[in-house]
Amino acid sequence: MEEETAKGAGHTRKQRNLRAGKGVCTVDKTMKIWKRAIIFIILVAVGFMFYIQSWEPHVAIDMQSDIATSINLFYDNGMVGEYRFDDTHMSEAVPLSAGRQTVFIPVPKEGMNRIRLDFGTSPGTMTLFYITVQPTLFEEYCFDSSDIFNWFEVRNDIINSEEKDGAVVYTVTGTDGFIAADTDLTQAVTARISLKTVTTLAAVVALACVLTWIDILARGFAKIFRKLYQLGHDLWVYVHIPNDCKRAVLGVGVCAVSAACIALVIDGVLLKILYRAAVFLGMDTMTRYFSAGNSFSLLRAGFFFILVFVGMLCLLLGGERTVRYRYLLATLLLVLMTCGEYTGSSLGFYDGMLLGNTEEYQCSTLLGIPQGIRGDEWATEKPYYFAQVNGGDDLPYYNDKLMMDGADMIVSAFSPVKDPIILFRPSLLGFLFLPAANAFAFYWWWKIITLFMSAFELCRILTGRNRYGFYGAMIFTFAPAIRWWLSQSTTELYTFGFFAVACYYAYFQAERRVLRGLSIVGVFYFLTCYILTIYPACQVPVAYVLLGVVIWIIWRNWDKHPFAPRRLCTYVLVALPFAGLLVRFWLMSGPAIQTMLDTVYPGATRAWISLPAEYPLYQLINPFTAFIRHPDFSNSCEISQFYSFGIITVPLIIWLIVPRQKKVLLPALLCGISTLLALIAWLPEMPIINQITLLSMSYPSRMMIACGIGYTLTLISLVPMLEEEIQGICTRKALVICGALWLFLLSVGSNCENIFSYFCAVRFGTVFFVCIVTLLCYMAYLLLRGGRRSCTYFMSLLVALNVFSTVWIDPITCGTDSMFEKTTMQAIRQLNAEDPGRWMVSGSPTISNLVSAQGVARVSGTYYYPDWTMMETIDPNHEYEHYWNQYAHIDMRLTVGENRVEIYDYEKSEKVDGTNRIIYINLETANKLGIKYIFTSVRVPEELVSTGAIELVYEDSIDPWQIYAIVE
Repeated sequence: MEEETAKGAGHTRKQRNLRAGKGVCTVDKTMKIWKRAIIFIILVAVGFMFYIQSWEPHVAIDMQSDIATSINLFYDNGMVGEYRFDDTHMSEAVPLSAGRQTVFIPVPKEGMNRIRLDFGTSPGTMTLFYITVQPTLFEEYCFDSSDIFNWFEVRNDIINSEEKDGAVVYTVTGTDGFIAADTDLTQAVTARISLKTVTTLAAVVALACVLTWIDILARGFAKIFRKLYQLGHDLWVYVHIPNDCKRAVLGVGVCAVSAACIALVIDGVLLKILYRAAVFLGMDTMTRYFSAGNSFSLLRAGFFFILVFVGMLCLLLGGERTVRYRYLLATLLLVLMTCGEYTGSSLGFYDGMLLGNTEEYQCSTLLGIPQGIRGDEWATEKPYYFAQVNGGDDLPYYNDKLMMDGADMIVSAFSPVKDPIILFRPSLLGFLFLPAANAFAFYWWWKIITLFMSAFELCRILTGRNRYGFYGAMIFTFAPAIRWWLSQSTTELYTFGFFAVACYYAYFQAERRVLRGLSIVGVFYFLTCYILTIYPACQVPVAYVLLGVVIWIIWRNWDKHPFAPRRLCTYVLVALPFAGLLVRFWLMSGPAIQTMLDTVYPGATRAWISLPAEYPLYQLINPFTAFIRHPDFSNSCEISQFYSFGIITVPLIIWLIVPRQKKVLLPALLCGISTLLALIAWLPEMPIINQITLLSMSYPSRMMIACGIGYTLTLISLVPMLEEEIQGICTRKALVICGALWLFLLSVGSNCENIFSYFCAVRFGTVFFVCIVTLLCYMAYLLLRGGRRSCTYFMSLLVALNVFSTVWIDPITCGTDSMFEKTTMQAIRQLNAEDPGRWMVSGSPTISNLVSAQGVARVSGTYYYPDWTMMETIDPNHEYEHYWNQYAHIDMRLTVGENRVEIYDYEKSEKVDGTNRIIYINLETANKLGIKYIFTSVRVPEELVSTGAIELVYEDSIDPWQIYAIVE
């Protein structure tokens, strides 16, 4: 009875549950579980099938290279002896980046028992950690360092191999370096279950679980994310625009922690993704650019931390306070970058020229590609700077180690000197009190930061708005025509010019006498700096553009009597001390300048090199030169331009100027001057007009840079008017005009050989060509249309286009080890410290400059103007004066014959190019010049060695360079 009663009660509960819907709910849950199980099984099956079908036998190599190169893998062809490997049984070349990485090379299963790993033809150091041979899906043979050292016993063109710290280190000479296994590898070690396969299949199962229960996981993650977001939002609201010390300190802490996290994500995740994406897409330039990012670097993360931290401080302060404290923020960025020794220099190019590194060496290039075409920066200017610092003397004005006459270090690359004139190249001030590497970082970032600040000040004055000041600063900082020439004095030229004009405007706006005094002093200080950049090819045309802004400033302030006698007296009194310094500079450097003007090149006048007809169309290539490849028909520096939109700007100004003369006076002035400069550049040379206007000191390509600056300032001053005050062209007309422009650019660009061949040589090049033309025409449409939204889109796109075009140019560099921590350079410093003497370098004027940077006396390298004392000793009858009386890169060789100057390299059987010269001198002349050491990569006369006239004192084990001493 009790059991029946219990069963009846249970049955009653079941009926009640069914009536309440609980049974239906249980059935629904059961059905959902079965559906999820079926989906899970299908996903796992599909994942397993896809992996099994895509899997193929392969060899995985965990290795590290000190250079970017490529490797090949040969596998067994079934034959016996030395013919076991041939070109028909070889993998495709596998690109190898500098740093540690794992490469996977498909190999047929039947050829895996013996393999040969070729390291390519570039000398370097290869470190192997593991080699894994996997002939089947679940079976693999793993070789650790000891196995590699023992079983890969065949070695070729490897001068040293050692097992060290769980790896095998091979020093490859570069001719035909390889290692090979002559033993059956499947019998050498015991097979094991493939951990990679097991891990991959487990990952497939885990992914199937995630996809099966994605909705539940998503809800959970969304809940967690909402809580974290709300917590972060509340914290940010609390510290944003801090009003007290406690909030300010907390806000800085939040910025620091956030910046550290973002920097770690960028370096540890984003760079790896970009590198692997570049490899997958077959983009060779981007693969090399991000190759270093395949491994984590704390130094590189520190660089990103600094940028993000300063950026977040700007967000913390808000727009108005950021503008108010902009110079404090700029100073903070400069100090942090200087302390970190970060630059964008291409000095890492030396790593491809000299491979032997000291034990203290750290690769200077953290990310990116050193730009060899910027040789004036890494191969000429910077060695002069370090020659001053390392020369032992206290930054002399005349350096007798670089020239027997004493090289004028202001005329020679405007190097740092301990003289009042250095105050007018403030980027060099760090060399007076900082270690060389930090001073170099100070120099680099001073130029970038002050360019940004000066452009911000000028563009804010022209528009009256902080927003357009920021737009203008970003455009000028990242414009191709500025960024490609960043290492030159032209960047500082623009900075000084912008600041001088901004100070002149501030002079009229200042109400207090002290501020007016500081402003007018600033005008003449920056004007003096502008003059002392000593690059008239850009100075003269840019001065015309800035003159247009000055005329506008005078017109705006005409009621303040800018030419009143009192003001003229102020101008003269303030200018006098600066004029006195210029007179002193001429007295000190006048002889060197006169010597330079008397040379064959550059001489007193420059050649008028006409522009090619398609020159404006090179703007279509500018976005891709650093991102994809350099053009074959010219170099990326020479074709770099501003995105000026002159073809639209000029007609638009003409259309607007008639009904609105006063409103568009500034853009009309700037556009008119820029157009006039463009006409002079494009028309045949007019000597009389050029002499009158001083444009004879310039030439068309440099004048076009000034045109680009003028047109950019025109746009920046015009766009705010189009945004509110002036109505643009109606939508229909703008569409018709830009549609016609689109067809015109497509037609002309596709029929221009240089342009079209450039894009045809690039993967998806035609798509890139159409995309850039479409983008520029769309931006032109936005400009013509006018209105707040269109103008905002136009300026945002213009900034983005400039940033994208040039952000890839400069590598991220830290320190100067690529110049100084080389075994050959260490040997030079040691020998010179023990017994100082003058050095002659044979084989490369570029390496000559690097030798000069070690602080030793030299007789070869780059000469900004000729060393007459040296050359009259070599060429007393001036027989070869037309070769050496110029700016020249001199390579000097020892000979047993007569002295001579050549433009043909007999040791290498090739003609030298450009301004390179080879000077052959005999031993008697070498003694007259006081040469004690010869650093050479070319053969020296054997009879001089055999007779004991010179003796070998050093031979590098890696690099093909030797040091001979002349026996007294």
